[in-house]
Amino acid sequence: MTITLQDFREDTRKHLGLELDESDMDNIEVDKIINRSYTELLAKYKFRAEECRATFPIVKDNVFISIPTDQDHIRMLSIEDPDDQSKVKLIKVSRERYIEELGSPTSRGKPVFYERENKGIKFAPVPDKAYTLEIIFNGVLSQLDELNTIPEMPQQWHEIILFGAIYRGFQGLGELKRAEFFRAQQTNIIAGLVETEGEESTDDIDAYTRPFPYNASRRY
Repeated sequence: MTITLQDFREDTRKHLGLELDESDMDNIEVDKIINRSYTELLAKYKFRAEECRATFPIVKDNVFISIPTDQDHIRMLSIEDPDDQSKVKLIKVSRERYIEELGSPTSRGKPVFYERENKGIKFAPVPDKAYTLEIIFNGVLSQLDELNTIPEMPQQWHEIILFGAIYRGFQGLGELKRAEFFRAQQTNIIAGLVETEGEESTDDIDAYTRPFPYNASRRY
């Protein structure tokens, strides 16, 4: 059964012995411990969004372009020549190598190399005409909020999120024995679940996917 954010809020408060409304713990505070549990699992067990593709125009003489994802999530960059539709994978280089490959700022040609800089990439050599850049990347899974109310992981992991939130709630209340109990319960469920999923498929956790809401018109 799918557990929504509102279900998480009510169940967390109920286990902590609090009123189900916001009189004892408001939504901001309860969402905080829910999302701490959620993001811990996302990071520790390598859940990720599905592979995404996006294209961007490369403007002549412009060596920098902004992209919508962090460096760790990029899978591949390629460039397409509009004249013959040929596509070539770009080679990522260090800052030092980029400077070497760029050579003179006046040298131009079809980009072959790139380096990451802040929220974008820089090409070398300087584009001699317009090209199309294709980026393949893994989308980022978002925290739970009013617009994103269902965890982006298999349903059998939803109770694990809940136990992690309850554990953190009892920690905050200073009830450490109860916190340790729910932490142990969470750990035991994870151990059994990971073992079962490992027997069935090595891809259940590492390759869990979802559509990535990328908007090509948005500025990043």
